[in-house]
Amino acid sequence: MVFMNSVIWAVRKDPHKRLDGRQQTLGDAMVNGLDLCFSPTALGWEHAVRPLDPSLKMISRSRFIFLRLRSMIGWCLLLDFVHRGLCTVVSDSVRSLEGDTIFDLDLPPASRFLKSTVISILTFISVMGWLQVVSEAWNILCVLVLRVHPRRFAPMFCRPWKSSSLGKFWGHDWHQWTRYTFSHFGGEAIHWVTGSRRVGRVFGTFLVSGLVHDIGIVKKGADPLRITMFFLMMGVGVALEGLWTKRTGLKVGGIVGWLWTVLWMLLWGNILVDGVYRRGLFRTAESMCFFKDWNIRPSKLLDNFSGM
Repeated sequence: MVFMNSVIWAVRKDPHKRLDGRQQTLGDAMVNGLDLCFSPTALGWEHAVRPLDPSLKMISRSRFIFLRLRSMIGWCLLLDFVHRGLCTVVSDSVRSLEGDTIFDLDLPPASRFLKSTVISILTFISVMGWLQVVSEAWNILCVLVLRVHPRRFAPMFCRPWKSSSLGKFWGHDWHQWTRYTFSHFGGEAIHWVTGSRRVGRVFGTFLVSGLVHDIGIVKKGADPLRITMFFLMMGVGVALEGLWTKRTGLKVGGIVGWLWTVLWMLLWGNILVDGVYRRGLFRTAESMCFFKDWNIRPSKLLDNFSGM
């Protein structure tokens, strides 16, 4: 990420501008440089990818920490139930270090797709929950130790399960940690090749995102580029939405837009999750559960309570 950001800065005509403070000393410059390198959302800069949360402007530090802790604990509990659900539906071969496909060939096609879809949805919740827990822990650290004011924070997710279009899902509702880097690094490159800024931004962003995710979990012998395929098809979906709006004058949205988004995500999401688990990464999903090594797990306690 630092390498890609460095390339972006090298070709910019103007330097980035900080909106919430001036650079007066060498120390300020060093802090700003580190902030640009490692801040995924660029909050406080003119190129921030998500606006600050106005509801946090007047909130106290203690109230902010309480809300973040409550959210983090809630997600940890949910991840325990999700982990138990995944262990119930996936096969032993998928859970092995070698990995395996999530498509059960012993089932008829409809049941096979239904099972893989359940696995994909639970995996999606695991990833979202893990990112949310990491974000909440970072927020608490910044406010409690680094004394950052709560108003400096933006929401991690904006209810992606309610997205009524793929453009809204990827451009706003899903986390935006890598949006700026991927859109400018990959987007500008494809824009230079195709001559179209929109084509470059859409397909360049998703291409770089897919390659980074694919390269990050390379495994010898695994099917290559399945993850990249998922991200490229997200670009195709966003392009189809743009074509629909151009031809009809209507934006994708409402219940029909929600159904379209869900179906397109599930169709290609199965390929994505299958590519991940073929590489033996179910153990990574297991690591997203914080109670799996405990003798007393919340989900097990609920089983015992319901059995009384």
